[in-house]
Amino acid sequence: MTALRLYNSPLRNSMLDEMLNVLANNEISEKCACGCVAANISENEGAYRIDLSVPGFTREDIKINLEKNVLTIKSEKKSEEEEGKYLRREFTTADFERRFILPKHVDTDKISATAENGILGIVIPKKEQVVEKVTREISIQ
Repeated sequence: MTALRLYNSPLRNSMLDEMLNVLANNEISEKCACGCVAANISENEGAYRIDLSVPGFTREDIKINLEKNVLTIKSEKKSEEEEGKYLRREFTTADFERRFILPKHVDTDKISATAENGILGIVIPKKEQVVEKVTREISIQ
């Protein structure tokens, strides 16, 4: 079972995403504003991991906030005035904002983030689930 449920901006092809998410029965929801960066979401037994492609951004350019169960990742990169005129410009480091709605069974106090080689990695540990013990007979001594 995967843990991703997308709610995309109307600017993206959200209809296909919605159909795929219904089929996948995902648990982490995502909301995306304009200027999204690519994200991969994976799950293992103990945690979820979100990797965002953020080339050209430094740790100082990116802010990660958690309010209730919504994880927000956004950039606040100031554009620099450059001399000269571009004949062709195919890439830019525009501001972005991504929001992920986390499931209730994660440990929000232990969320951690790293940034290396243009990849922002966020680890969201799962809470240990209490396993109910099977009914047992207690002997009287």
